[in-house]
Amino acid sequence: MVILLDSVQELHARIDPSQLTTELGGTLDFDLTGWIEDRMAIERFANNCKERTTTVQNFLRECKHMELPNDVESATILLMQHRKRHMDLKDDMKSAIKYGRTLLGCLKRPFEGDASYNPDENSVPAALDRLITDLETTLSTFEEQWAGYESRLVMCIKVRQFEVEFKEVLAVIEEQSKVLQKEIDLGGSREEAERMLKEEEELKEQIKIKLTEVWRVKSEGEQILGDYEQDELVESIRPKCEELGNRTNEINTELDRRKKIMERSIELFERIERVRQWCKTGTTLLDSQDISQCETKEKAQGYIKALESCLSEASDLQLSDPREFRNMFEDILTSRLKENVRSVVTCMEDVRGMFDKQKESLNEIIFSVIVSHIRYDCSVTSFTPIKLASPSLTPPASEGRPVSPFRNKKGKKNRYKREERTIEIVRADVPDMGCHSSDSDFQDEDTSTSSFKRKQIMKELIDTEKIYVKELESVLTGYIQEMTNPNLQSVIPETLREKEDVLFANWEEIFEFHKRTFLVELETYKLTPTLVGKCFLERKDDFDQLYCVYCQNKPRSELLRRDIGNNQFFQECQQALNHKLPISAYLLKPVQRITKYQLLLKEMMKYSADEEGSEDLQAATDCMMTVLKYVNDSMHQVAITGFQGNLGEQGKLLMQGSLFIWVENKKSRHTLKDIRQKKMQRHVFLYEKMILFCKKRRDFKDKTCYAFKHSIKVPTLNITEHVKGDIRKFELWLAGKAEIFTFQASSESDKHSWVKAFRQAQLQNNEEASQASESSSSAGYSSNNPSINSEQSFNEEEPDDGWETEDDFYASDDEVLDGKEDGNVQEQALTKQYVVIADYNKVDNTELSINEGEVVDVQRVGKEGWWFVSSPQSCQTGWVPGGYLAPMSPHELPHSSYFGVE
Repeated sequence: MVILLDSVQELHARIDPSQLTTELGGTLDFDLTGWIEDRMAIERFANNCKERTTTVQNFLRECKHMELPNDVESATILLMQHRKRHMDLKDDMKSAIKYGRTLLGCLKRPFEGDASYNPDENSVPAALDRLITDLETTLSTFEEQWAGYESRLVMCIKVRQFEVEFKEVLAVIEEQSKVLQKEIDLGGSREEAERMLKEEEELKEQIKIKLTEVWRVKSEGEQILGDYEQDELVESIRPKCEELGNRTNEINTELDRRKKIMERSIELFERIERVRQWCKTGTTLLDSQDISQCETKEKAQGYIKALESCLSEASDLQLSDPREFRNMFEDILTSRLKENVRSVVTCMEDVRGMFDKQKESLNEIIFSVIVSHIRYDCSVTSFTPIKLASPSLTPPASEGRPVSPFRNKKGKKNRYKREERTIEIVRADVPDMGCHSSDSDFQDEDTSTSSFKRKQIMKELIDTEKIYVKELESVLTGYIQEMTNPNLQSVIPETLREKEDVLFANWEEIFEFHKRTFLVELETYKLTPTLVGKCFLERKDDFDQLYCVYCQNKPRSELLRRDIGNNQFFQECQQALNHKLPISAYLLKPVQRITKYQLLLKEMMKYSADEEGSEDLQAATDCMMTVLKYVNDSMHQVAITGFQGNLGEQGKLLMQGSLFIWVENKKSRHTLKDIRQKKMQRHVFLYEKMILFCKKRRDFKDKTCYAFKHSIKVPTLNITEHVKGDIRKFELWLAGKAEIFTFQASSESDKHSWVKAFRQAQLQNNEEASQASESSSSAGYSSNNPSINSEQSFNEEEPDDGWETEDDFYASDDEVLDGKEDGNVQEQALTKQYVVIADYNKVDNTELSINEGEVVDVQRVGKEGWWFVSSPQSCQTGWVPGGYLAPMSPHELPHSSYFGVE
């Protein structure tokens, strides 16, 4: 509302004159110009405060969101720049606060009168004071946040500096690690080894000096971790600190290991020196004993005592036991050291041999002295009572000690004749001279013969192993590695490209194992053949793993090889290697080698019945027979035809063989009862995950093959081990016994093998399914899996029906057996000609030696992969391993050539 007044008096009536200026007739002293100036100053100060606050907030926001630099230099520059900006902003704010306080002092002038009539006098200073307080609060907050940011920048610089130093000390560690990776030179004598140990100590001191810097950097990193906890950037250096600690510990461990190796090498050289000194002492002792001047029994016995004392010192040297050496010095024995050890051991054995011969001669002297005394007594003493002397009287074995194996048999025979001429009767009071019967002599000869046989077998084992390694290497370098040769890419078939692992499987792993491990270990048993069984037992897992992989892949390999045929690439590789046999023959080498091991071990057992290590030989033979059985079983897979799935996905092949089968189906029990009461013969393959039913046939090349008929998943089956009426039968049945399969094995033991293998497969499947939900009881039914339910035979007129057909699984008319057991197919006469693909030397009289390229007639197939053949060239017959034979066709090898017992 606006009120219009006509005079000053009316204004005074409404407003107190003390509140009006003099222009309006009041008494208020008011300077308009001054008021305007004060108001402008306050506005400028307020704007200045707002600008300072905004600048500080922007700076803090920039600090908060700025990415920290990745190097020390950038971080240092950034810290310096921000410190300068901080100081500038801080000075500006302090200057603004100071100006505000000055302005506030100017506005607080003395005022006369009632303040209630002039509120501007109080409100303006109060507003200015609030601005100053807000500015001071902003400054305080700025200082607090800046301190945190500055600390983070300092931390960043420390972390980046640590990372730089970490790279530097890591390079030092790598350099020292390379120095320590160099092969240790153990020297050729004790003096050289001690000198090398001294150099190693000096190297250790140098490395420790360099590692001091590493520990310093690690300590600084740990200090940073302690000062700045729970920071993402700081946590990034924790693994670096741990790496520095681990690497330095590794270096220290390697230094300690190298030192121990040096010290053990010195110990070894000390032993070698003691052996050489003993050999020298022994040779000197032998030279000092003049047997020609030894005429008395006491002198000869003194010589023997001196020899035995020297021999007892040799046993304390602990250098002739290869097992002890393998345990103590295997990791330090270089080729140079091995040669030194071998030379001193040979020298020791030579000296021992001379000692034994010397003792033999001294025993003969003692015996001749005793005989001469007896003869003299016979000429001057009454001869009552008397007894006849055995013509086979032999010298005593020196106080009960065994006769030395170095005794010359020819000399012994001559000595017997001399005894028959000179000794006719002896007195009854003459003590027993240790006479030996002729049976003992034969026993010595048998022992000598057994030792010779063992050495021969061991030599054959090592020699054939070396040949095997060379053959593996030739295939590796001449075929496998040539597949990557750019010059041969044009002749490599498309179906073979990048399929080395299919054709050759784990060939390279087998080669590496035999060359670098097994052959080396075999050679350590060269002087102790009876202990070689341990070598096979220790490497049992390696044989199982390597050859199981190779054999499981054999069907894929054989299928690929057939598809490729004898192409130009294989021919050029064969010609370059100068191989007489094609690649198909060499792909059988691992299988043939496994067969050879158990034969040689059996032969070794024949001549090691009572020797140390005979139990290990038996265990090793059983081990290799297990591997051989699996190889034989796996080889049968090559002949399976018509199976559309992948055999490698069905797990390990546990059993295979021919079984008689009866099938009972509840649904069709009445309609098919007359058929199902009859039995069929099927070749059954039991895998860990599936059972395959095949029919044994001959293909168009008259080779054995197994036509796939049906399959059942193992997890869907249960077993009844005992069937009433026949101890050879067992049953497999689906859930609810909707379908029952009765199997009859050839013998009770064969049945137990099948039952054991099936229970093993069940256990394996139960373990795999323990964490998965079980499928329906019919999920494993073969017909539910189209990928593996296919059936194919060589006769295209034969229907390809599933399980629900009533005639295919159960058999056509020619398959149903009338109850008469077929003879063992292995014993049927084959009378076919085969060519020998590798030399084989017989190990007993029942076998036949054959040579590569020779043609033989196969008469019959026996057990465990052995074939009975006749040789038209030598007109001899005998057993040979079937894996050494191939059909006369130049490009195909028979599957049956490496089949064992079905």
